[in-house]
Formats: sequence, C-alpha cells, structure tokens
Amino acid sequence: MTWPFENDTSAIVKKLAKRSLVSEKRRNLMVVAAVALAAFMICFAAVISVSIVQIQQGQVADTYEAVFTGVEEDHVAALKDLPEFARVGGYPQRPSEYGLSEAPCRHGC
Repeated sequence: MTWPFENDTSAIVKKLAKRSLVSEKRRNLMVVAAVALAAFMICFAAVISVSIVQIQQGQVADTYEAVFTGVEEDHVAALKDLPEFARVGGYPQRPSEYGLSEAPCRHGC
C-alpha cells in the first residue's frame, strides 16, 4: 500500500529478495532438507509408536488368562460350552519350541 507521503519501494524489495534467494541457494537447500528430515522423523516416530501399540494389543488378545497342561479334548469342548469363558483354546504342544527337553517331567507334572 502506498501512502501519498511514501516512496514506492516494492520493486526494489522484490529485486533484493530475488537476489538474496539466488545468492543463498546452499543455505536455502539446507533449510528445506532440515525441515523435510524433521517432518520425516516425526512421522516415522508416530508410525513406530502406533505399530508398537498394535503389536502389544495383538499379543494380549492372543493369550489366554489361564493355562492348563494335560487337558483332554472332551474337557476343552466342555469348557467352550460354559458362558464364564470367553475364549477356550490351546497352544502348540511341542516342548522344543519353548526350549524344554523332550523328556517327561519327573516331578509329577
């Protein structure tokens, strides 16, 4: 906006701004790169945190509240019919998966 008592310096200001941008290309490139890297890191941190929460929820939803060993199939079927239990299922019965020996337990397990 030009007032009657001011000089119109808009053309000079535009010329100085253009020269400043041209002369400081390296600084401007570094500023753009820093802003892009910061935005990437913030998005990456958000994605990682959401992924960790989803993995933890999946692990909790995939476990049972109580574990019994040596249960027969008919007992499992009977437990599935009870309304007190939301989920009834089984885990793999390969002791080698859990780092246990294949030998039976000597302590009455």
